[in-house]
Amino acid sequence: MDHRVVFAPEARDDLIRIAARSPLRELVRIETWCADLADEPERGLRRDDLFPGLRILGLEGRAAIAFHIGLDTVTIDRIVLAAR
Repeated sequence: MDHRVVFAPEARDDLIRIAARSPLRELVRIETWCADLADEPERGLRRDDLFPGLRILGLEGRAAIAFHIGLDTVTIDRIVLAAR
């Protein structure tokens, strides 16, 4: 079953910050990875020790997406760029 990807307000703020200081291709890559979670929501490392149901997906060492899976949604909670 495909899920719908939604962004928490904090994740939207993260995208705005990323867009302000990163090349467009970086933003597009992150948005594509987020969209791909609709088809494969079970990706990423489970981190129930931090928050029940939380998953973290690393993006080629450049960023990390924190998200959780609902019945028919994948909610992107935060997007964090790696330090450079």
